[in-house]
This record gives sequence, structure tokens and C-alpha cells, in this order.
Amino acid sequence: MPSDQVHLLQLWDEIGLLHEESKQISGLSIPIIGFEVGPNALTITMADARKSALVSACTAFTVRGACKTLQEFQRLQGWVNWSLNLFPHLQPARALCESYHKINGKMRPNAPIWVNSTMRQELLWFVHHVKALNGIHMLRSIEWSPYDRMASTLIGYTDASAVGMGVWFLGEHTGFQSFLPRGSHLFLQGTCNLLHILLGRQVRM
Repeated sequence: MPSDQVHLLQLWDEIGLLHEESKQISGLSIPIIGFEVGPNALTITMADARKSALVSACTAFTVRGACKTLQEFQRLQGWVNWSLNLFPHLQPARALCESYHKINGKMRPNAPIWVNSTMRQELLWFVHHVKALNGIHMLRSIEWSPYDRMASTLIGYTDASAVGMGVWFLGEHTGFQSFLPRGSHLFLQGTCNLLHILLGRQVRM
């Protein structure tokens, strides 16, 4: 474990801030919701075993004459939707449209549902692209430092709660805050506020 992380945990122990040991992870590859996140390489990938299992599950539905239960349909849909976090360009409307249409109105978990040719083609398209894609690379540059003078780097610290959010740009001694309208979705409102701040700053520059 990196020394900075150890010092932080020691500080938490000293002030009595509870934390779970199982969540204190570090390394070149960190598992997050089933994906492998590389904090140094700035990549998000799927382990080969998980990708193979996903492909196999989809392929089982592409066999001609396949008949699956409602529960199996829903399990596959959840699996594919999970993978779209890593493959955002494989839109669910393209990969699962017919699948959702097939289960519409059905309630019994063990009800048999036949897979038609349209659904087969959608899943074959999805499998083809999943096999070809490696994941997400968040920056074109392989090596990058927030203190690289050659890069246009803006460092901001943010925090959010149920009532509002704020962002502080340390190097510019500039901060912004925003309260959330009652009943609004925290993530959506926070994203809109942050984009407004960044776009406004870009225009001023």
C-alpha cells in the first residue's frame, strides 16, 4: 500500500473516522463494479474471463431455435447493461431492443420465450464488437502529470451533498457553489453545474 494512503488511514484512526479494511485498495489495477481500473494508465478494462463469460452468455441466445425463460432474459439484459459502462458506444437500443420487446407484458419468471432472428442479429452484432473492443482509455497521452507545465491542466477539488455542491480551483484561488433545487437528481444537477462552470471558464479564457 502506498505510504500516502497509509498515512491517511492512520490519520483516520487517530481522529476516530471509521473505515473498512476491505475497501482500502491500491495497485496498478483496481477492481471497481467488476471492471479493472488502471489509475496510472488511466484505463478501464474487463478481465478476459469476464469478457468470455459475457460473450458465452450472449452466444447461448443466438442458437437457432433457442428458447429461454423470462428470468434468463432479464439476467442477460442486466449483464449487457452492466457491460455498457465499459462500452458506451454499444447503445442498449441497438443491442437489447428486441430483447425488451420480447419480454414486454410477461410476468412469470419461468415463462418460456422464443428468441427470434431479430434478437439473434442484435446479439451477434453486440458480441462482434465486444470481442474487438479493449475498453476505455481516458487520455491519449500514456504518461501525464497534473504538474506538467506543457499541458493545459486545471486542478479542481469538488464535493457534493444532498443540498448542494461546490468546486475549488486551488491554483486560481477561485471557487463556486450551487444549491440543488428541491426534488432534483443530485448526480444530474451536479454534472450540469460543473459543466456550466467549466464551459464558462473556457469562454473567459
